[in-house]
Amino acid sequence: MSRIGSAGARNRAAVLEEEPVLRADGVGKHFGGVWAVSEVSVTVTDNEILGIIGPNGAGKTTLFNLIAGAFAPSSGRIFFRGMDITGLSSFRRARQGIARTFQLTKPFVSMSVGDNVRTAALACGARSADAQRRADLAMEQLGLGALRNKMGADLNGVEGKRLEVARALALQPSLLLLDEIFSGSNTEEVDELVALVRQLRQSGLTVLVIEHNVRAIRAVADRVIAMNAGRVISEGSAVEVFSDPGVVESYLGQHSKA
Repeated sequence: MSRIGSAGARNRAAVLEEEPVLRADGVGKHFGGVWAVSEVSVTVTDNEILGIIGPNGAGKTTLFNLIAGAFAPSSGRIFFRGMDITGLSSFRRARQGIARTFQLTKPFVSMSVGDNVRTAALACGARSADAQRRADLAMEQLGLGALRNKMGADLNGVEGKRLEVARALALQPSLLLLDEIFSGSNTEEVDELVALVRQLRQSGLTVLVIEHNVRAIRAVADRVIAMNAGRVISEGSAVEVFSDPGVVESYLGQHSKA
């Protein structure tokens, strides 16, 4: 296992002194005899952007599923704003303020953008008028107002990603989990999405973002954790993590200077 730099350890100590938004203590998940996530501990503070990197199969999305409640952990506990949510369903966690996006965007293709976002709010328990208000606010924040009548089937890649985030925002979360929203985007589109993530933080959200795009993570993340084989192998600033020999060996390789 690669070392976690001393500066990264100091950063973690500073984080632990603050009231955490999210704390995962020794979380693990196994499928059959394989541990997809093993003994992972993560702490995220208010209004922080935490980047999560690692090769395919490292356990990143499984960790998101554990935080969001899609999977029950095989070990460990998860706390949200001091409350133990380990046993809560994904629906209950969404109502507590945890929302997520998915790597593969799947809008309701026969619905307009506006109806897609409104439906997300309704599914989380909002009444009709409140769901419409939430949808309007989310679309305004994501720059989708002019596209509210565009059908889900007709969206391009970036529009689809913005819709995915808007549907999550319609739940009115305080913690947002973004799963590879930069994937498949060109340089200009990545810059747009970087600006979007920064805007989300400025609006008061705490953000966890899984991403393979090194430039994007460097641009948005306050801290980065690197995972490999289900474990955290490095933690600290982007500079510290991306220069960690263990991260370079297991993940970055020839792209370490990207």
